[in-house]
Amino acid sequence: MGVFSKWSFLEHVETTLEQQVTNNPLYPFKKDESDPNVLVYKDRPPEFYISCVVSVLCVIIISIWVSVVLASSMAVSQGIVFPSALLVYFLYRGTQTLMVRTYKINIDAGWYKFYVGDQRIHEGKLHNFYFRLQEKSSTGFPYYEIVLNGFKVSCVSISGFSKNIRKMREIAKGMSRRLIVNYFDYKDVSPHHVVHWEKPADISASTPSLLGEQELPQMQDNVMPQLVVPPLASSVRNPPPPPPPPPPPPP
Repeated sequence: MGVFSKWSFLEHVETTLEQQVTNNPLYPFKKDESDPNVLVYKDRPPEFYISCVVSVLCVIIISIWVSVVLASSMAVSQGIVFPSALLVYFLYRGTQTLMVRTYKINIDAGWYKFYVGDQRIHEGKLHNFYFRLQEKSSTGFPYYEIVLNGFKVSCVSISGFSKNIRKMREIAKGMSRRLIVNYFDYKDVSPHHVVHWEKPADISASTPSLLGEQELPQMQDNVMPQLVVPPLASSVRNPPPPPPPPPPPPP
């Protein structure tokens, strides 16, 4: 899904998303051309497009201002400082978000990889990679979007915002089942979680990452842990001695 289809205002987001899933059952992934067992999804941050648009607007404003100044006796520096500073800032932001972010998963091998440009940032197990329904209510009304997230990866939206939580949840759970990737609802504890990959009982220390150390996502799945109570060792290994026999009756 392109950045502009994420921001679709002409029709309901869930309708656009359903069409994307119909056209590509592996959405948002596609098969890697070099390895059919690997699914890949590439995305450029929306900040890149915003930076490009604002930078073009700043160039237009500066050009118009310089033309007006040359036709009058005004000083060039008057009124041009703010758009120039804005241009420098968004050019910098554009260069920072220029590189494409790539997400790869291999269901058979059970791993995911995250790249920024051509540089691999992190590789991990699939229990730490998931879809999630994310809630935002900045306008006072709750809106929901589907995001792709994981341990030491950049969270990326794969849908726009919608008020229809039931439909968005249905689409997200469908993608989870088709791709065999965990799904978590917007609440940490929810009966709507879909867990295909459980966290192993013993996890070794994570490998270093260029994004720095982060904690594992605090997600609650719908698998209740079992409490194992060991038997009392003293009552099994060292049983108490039998009671002494009663004394004989008096003659």
